[in-house]
Amino acid sequence: MTRLVLLSMVTAAGAARPEIRRRRFLAAAAASTTAPAPADASGLLLLPPTKPLTNRYVLVRAGESRSEADGVIETNAARKFLFSNGLTEEGAKQASAAADAVARVFGDAGGPPVVRYATARHCKQTADILGARLAVPSSKLLPEADLLDARGYGAHEGEGLWRVPELWAQYDAKSRYAKPPEAEDGSYAESVEDVYVRVREVLSVCETTLCDDVVLVAPGSDVLSVLEASLRGRRLTDHFALAFQPGEVRYVGDMGDARPWAPRRPPS
Repeated sequence: MTRLVLLSMVTAAGAARPEIRRRRFLAAAAASTTAPAPADASGLLLLPPTKPLTNRYVLVRAGESRSEADGVIETNAARKFLFSNGLTEEGAKQASAAADAVARVFGDAGGPPVVRYATARHCKQTADILGARLAVPSSKLLPEADLLDARGYGAHEGEGLWRVPELWAQYDAKSRYAKPPEAEDGSYAESVEDVYVRVREVLSVCETTLCDDVVLVAPGSDVLSVLEASLRGRRLTDHFALAFQPGEVRYVGDMGDARPWAPRRPPS
């Protein structure tokens, strides 16, 4: 019987990562400009999957952070440990409700889950709440240094969260490769493709190292919506149609209906 793995990716509307590691990683992984062939030389998971996955997945957006409550885009990795990136009182309630929802989905599914989470302050706090509710031992609370960070919005750092739908239309809806300009303070900017590269890496690691039920607890909506769109074979330029609210829980399972597919160039 499968166990449960929780991947916690919690942040705000997007997040810049540690610059050097992120830049090197994206430069090395930028090979995803075309759909991978069934025998992917990189060894990375094919998305959408060509067969059912090893693990079952639940996606959880972290509870509301203080910067989100203030209506501010805060995605610079240098700020992810700050007080402003911690859970609000409402965010803690959302995380508790999410833990209850995950418990209802899996019940006693063969043992406590593994929780993989972004290291932003409100992500870790959400993961801790999930871990306490689901009796997850510390050995199964797995931080992810930067691959699960929120999407970086670059020069839009510090703008109002109400602008995010406008940014989706300005960049994402036009091309999965379009990205905001980088900010002078170093706030990192990412395209949908950049986020896709990261979530594909996370799923690949889970599929090759775990045999469990996996709950991904993420930061802002973009990381989770790109991940779900990738799993379901939806256009990444429309990922925001799958947007998550703070504390939202969504079961995607093991993609048991996955079938082989013919490689083709993905839509831009």
